[in-house]
Amino acid sequence: MSIDTDFQSKLVALVPGATVSENVVSQDTTGVRVWWQRSTANVDLLLSGVPALFDGTYDLEVSGVDIDSTATVADSLKTSLHGFRGSMGSSFVLGMFVQDQSDEYIPKSIDTIPEDEGFHIFTFRVQILS
Repeated sequence: MSIDTDFQSKLVALVPGATVSENVVSQDTTGVRVWWQRSTANVDLLLSGVPALFDGTYDLEVSGVDIDSTATVADSLKTSLHGFRGSMGSSFVLGMFVQDQSDEYIPKSIDTIPEDEGFHIFTFRVQILS
C-alpha cells in the first residue's frame, strides 16, 4: 500500500462518522467533512538508487455547518497528527508535523458550498517524513 492510502485510513480512523475524501470534495452537507490532497512529495535517493526518505506535504480541510463540531474535529486531527511517529498501515512514519495554511491558501471546499449554508472551514498542512 502507498503512504497516501495509509494516510486516508488513518484519517478515517481518527474521525469516525465524518466524510473523508481525497482530491474530491464531498457533496455531503449534513455533517463534518474532511478533504485532503497531497501538495508535494519528494523521495531522497541514496547513491545506489535506493529510496532513503519520503517527504510529503498534504493540504487538509475540515468543513461543516456546525462550527463547534467542525472545530472539534479539526482540533482533534491536529492533536492526533502533530508529532505522530510510528506505524501507519504498512508505512512507518518518522515524523508528522501540522501547521496552519498560509493566508494566500484558497480552500477547495468553497466551490461546493451553497452560498446560504454558512459552512465553516478549517485548513492546515501536514508534513510526513517516512
